[in-house]
Amino acid sequence: MRLSFGHCQLDTDSRQLVRDGREVHLPLKEYTLLASLLARTISRPLLQLERDAQAAGAGEMVSRPDPWAPEEVRRLRNTVEG
Repeated sequence: MRLSFGHCQLDTDSRQLVRDGREVHLPLKEYTLLASLLARTISRPLLQLERDAQAAGAGEMVSRPDPWAPEEVRRLRNTVEG
């Protein structure tokens, strides 16, 4: 599935982010965060994303507050915006 936002497209099948026609490397944690945020935006179930994250070693998705979340979002924003 391809999810578009701004000048970007995220292909969830190939796990590729393309910005302005160029592929952008996303570390697994940033990919998982971005895909989760986009999936929630379009109201898709997160079960497959959670299974993918666990299978890839990203650990379990948690619902408790994460003190590192602001830093992870900042890194993701820097990566996406270039």
